Formats: sequence, C-alpha cells, structure tokens
Amino acid sequence: MERESRRLLPLSARPSPSGTRSHVLAVVGGPLDAAVIDLALVLAQEGQRPLDLLVLLEVPPLFPLRAYGDYLAARGGEAALDAAEEQCGRVSGESGALICRSAGAALVAEILARGSTDLIMGAPGGNWWRRWCMRRAIARVQARTRCRVYVVHQSPPPETRELPKRIVG
Repeated sequence: MERESRRLLPLSARPSPSGTRSHVLAVVGGPLDAAVIDLALVLAQEGQRPLDLLVLLEVPPLFPLRAYGDYLAARGGEAALDAAEEQCGRVSGESGALICRSAGAALVAEILARGSTDLIMGAPGGNWWRRWCMRRAIARVQARTRCRVYVVHQSPPPETRELPKRIVG
C-alpha cells in the first residue's frame, strides 16, 4: 500500500474522474479495527475495488492544529494504520493519516477526493459525547455524499448476553 504523508484540512477538492472504479474507505484507529478491516476486505473483494485506509487524528479547537497533530502522530497515532496494513496484506489502495478539527468534514473531503462509495468505521466506545460526535459525523457524510456508511458494533460477550425468553401465552 502506498502511504501518503499526513495532511491537514482544508484540502483541495480533487473529484474522481467518472471512469474510475469506486473505492472502499476504512477508518481505523479504534478497538474494533479487526472487524472493520474484515468487512472492508469483503466489500473490496466482492466488487474488486481498491481498499483505502485512513486514520483520523482529530484535534480539539483550543490546540494548534499542526503542532497537536504532530504530537498525536509521534505518540503512536499511526500505529493503528501499520497494524491495519499488515492485516490487509497486498490489497491495492492508499493509506494515510488525516489531521483535522471535525471528523465529519474530514470524512466528506476524503470520500469526495478518493471517489469512495463505501465507508466502514467502528462504533466509538466511551461516553455519550464521543458517540454523539460520531453520529453527527455520519449524518454529515450521508447528507453531503453518495456513500454507504457501515458502522461496526461489537456484540456483548456471550456470558453477559441474555437470551430472549420464550413468551408463554
């Protein structure tokens, strides 16, 4: 896979030519990376399309964009990208890290620049704020692009999952 250098938004919009194949874009960097890559590989092989990998390094508004992005990258921000490239093997496509303020705007710009028709990402864990921000980013992608969005969720472990009880009538 070709690795691009880290980029900052805003990017120059370079729409994909109409005669090119659509891409599958997988966003990695979370606890569900293995499942995200598995689904992305299935979609890419099914349509014989290139698989692109992306790590979003989101910078809070109070910090300088370039300095904090470089700090995140130096602290292992691209380690998930290396692990995802190993799992993908020799799948053609690009991979890179994107330093941004807003995940929604960054995803829209990447989808338009790469000509992607499928976006695969893992559901965020943690608190309600992270889940709300990701829902907003997904809504922005769906409103501004013609891209299918797949969100991978992790099912609870079998020990804690309750089986449905039979309704006795």
